[in-house]
Amino acid sequence: MILSDETYKLLDEQIRSNLLPTTKHLVIVLGTPLVYPALTLFEDSLEAMGDTLSRQGIVGKIFGKCKAFENVLGQFGPELLDDLVDSWACNVHTEEKRKFVELLQAISSQRGVRTTFVGGDVHVGGAGRLFGTNSTDRLRDPYHMTQIVSSAIVNGPPPSAVISALHKSAKTYPLNEHTSEEMTEIFNQDVNGEDLEHKMLLNRRNWCEVRELSGLELEFTIRVENEDHSGTRKYPILVDRLEIAAREY
Repeated sequence: MILSDETYKLLDEQIRSNLLPTTKHLVIVLGTPLVYPALTLFEDSLEAMGDTLSRQGIVGKIFGKCKAFENVLGQFGPELLDDLVDSWACNVHTEEKRKFVELLQAISSQRGVRTTFVGGDVHVGGAGRLFGTNSTDRLRDPYHMTQIVSSAIVNGPPPSAVISALHKSAKTYPLNEHTSEEMTEIFNQDVNGEDLEHKMLLNRRNWCEVRELSGLELEFTIRVENEDHSGTRKYPILVDRLEIAAREY
């Protein structure tokens, strides 16, 4: 469902009314990640084929032609279609996403708060970011927003073919005329210490914890399950406070 202008207005009022003068971080929890690779080839193929084919027929034809998705259907199943359509990275949500981010950019700029997103339901761990395209100072950039990607640890991860496809489409994309978005490399090694080829998304069971540090930074730690299921390996992501003063309360 596409959000109406009235809904955005109410959302803006609700967020602002809950911010204290001392608030330094605004953490938005979303059902799916706002910043995530866009599988445009897959989505464009769906649109080109139209609505007359059944879901099973569409998936079979697309995966049969696209090398990047080889064997994905058999391993992951038709749920990939639902995840794609529900994702903020889907073309149908482009305008909705832009308006939502611009609403939060205005709040961050005016109230001097750092905005961070936490989202899952994609069964992987990872991180991304939005940032001012022309910004040279991350600490003073109100458009710099970190995306934490983490799902409930009970969710089984997708196969490596999906991760490979996501990495191939993980580029730097423009959100609007002054904002860009991209995934970030946080996984140099797997839980067993082996070097990873794909460093942005890790397809292992994981969960995320967060704590506030003494300097008012937030440390998000993605805890990835070890291969023997005993304990986790930690992958920390530090989110600095925004170093600009609030302009209104």
